[in-house]
Amino acid sequence: MNVRVAAASDPKAAREAVLEGLVQYNDLFLAPREKQEVAVAAQDETGRIVGGATGHVTLDLLFVELVWVAEEHRGGGIGSRVLAAIEEEGRRLGAARVLLDTFTFQAAPFYEANGYREVARIPRYFGEHDRIYLQKDWPNPGILNLPAP
Repeated sequence: MNVRVAAASDPKAAREAVLEGLVQYNDLFLAPREKQEVAVAAQDETGRIVGGATGHVTLDLLFVELVWVAEEHRGGGIGSRVLAAIEEEGRRLGAARVLLDTFTFQAAPFYEANGYREVARIPRYFGEHDRIYLQKDWPNPGILNLPAP
């Protein structure tokens, strides 16, 4: 059988095919799982969203994908409240730990002040900026309890 490798004319379709194949392979090794989306929002008195977080729970892991607080609301505890709220959503859905990533120009000290520990770092991920992975364990950590670097 001849196999040709070239740039995909439809990158989205190619991504879906690759993802489907990888999921089928992973299913041979991992327990059945469902990805449950989670999100929390902080709203001001007018209802405008001034902060929030999004992520998903798979197996017993909450992965926090995005955390943001509007600049004029930073430093007042909203970020910590948002983080606590998404963690609570994760625990409610069965998560035993939480993982997130940030960059050196973003919020690593904030996450550490909220109980996270650095578990991995990729130097110069974007220019001179490192990508930092942080984890927070709750009771009964599961399969991805990474050691500190």
